[in-house]
Amino acid sequence: MKRIIIDNNIEDLADAYKKELEALSIKEDLEELQEQYEGYAAEYIGKIISLWPEMITVKPDKYKQYHKNHFAQYDRDGTKEVNLSAIYKGIVEALHYDNVQAKIFPKYARLMGIRSCVYCNAQFAVSAKKGKTDRGKVFRSTYTLDHWQPKSKYPYMAVSFYNLYPCCSPCNQMKSYKAPYWILYCKPDEDSNPFNFKIEDESLLNYEFEWDAEKLEIQFLDKNTGKLPEKYDEYFHIKKLYANFKSEVEEVIWRKRTYNDAMLVAMKESELYNVRPEEIHRFIYGYYENEKDLLKRPLAKLLQDVGKQLDKM
Repeated sequence: MKRIIIDNNIEDLADAYKKELEALSIKEDLEELQEQYEGYAAEYIGKIISLWPEMITVKPDKYKQYHKNHFAQYDRDGTKEVNLSAIYKGIVEALHYDNVQAKIFPKYARLMGIRSCVYCNAQFAVSAKKGKTDRGKVFRSTYTLDHWQPKSKYPYMAVSFYNLYPCCSPCNQMKSYKAPYWILYCKPDEDSNPFNFKIEDESLLNYEFEWDAEKLEIQFLDKNTGKLPEKYDEYFHIKKLYANFKSEVEEVIWRKRTYNDAMLVAMKESELYNVRPEEIHRFIYGYYENEKDLLKRPLAKLLQDVGKQLDKM
């Protein structure tokens, strides 16, 4: 929903992440796994052993060519067919995915400002998962991660930095094994915010006559076409999902009405409230002003887009 621009900061995080993985026993565990197989399966694992460190930071626009250069020959229609269903779980385990998901990647997600689902932005990308904690408890809280390129088909990408997408459990289940459509990362010259929410104008007018939040119609639009991005909606059902958040939109409308320019001036002059200008949107209107913060909490994009719409009216 909101893309992350691959800049120097993101590249530095990817490199730091790679160093943490290089300190694990991945190579040794892959070699131990390789000994359990022979033929093309053993050769496939050997290819991962020789390439895995560089695969950690391969960028998304290189995935297709990377697979073609190194692994396409092992596909079902390749010259060295490998039954991935028999070995991919062992590869994922040898790559320490569980450790990456529970302990390593969450730190980098937070450093990138990701706390909400990168697909729907309606829920936090955190869930409870079975697994003992340091205190011996059965459940722990951790990020839910989706693989942009499914690990069942591309097991060698199971812990690659740019292939891990923090998301909510419902979106993870809805995407499932569907072919990748929307990509989280983009280049600096690409639009990192291609969609926007909008309250349909007539519905807003009807709301102001009757003060009934159910009159509000939340639209999810492609900024270029002004229409519903049907493929995205097909994957994540954004239109139906966001129909449940009319009361949150109503709250922004009333905050904007209550804390108008005159009220903000009065608050400042009274010296009872010392809110800095850069904090007004977050603490008075209830949403982040900067687009870089849109993945920090659920509904951040909806509330920001509606707030900006109201500012123009």
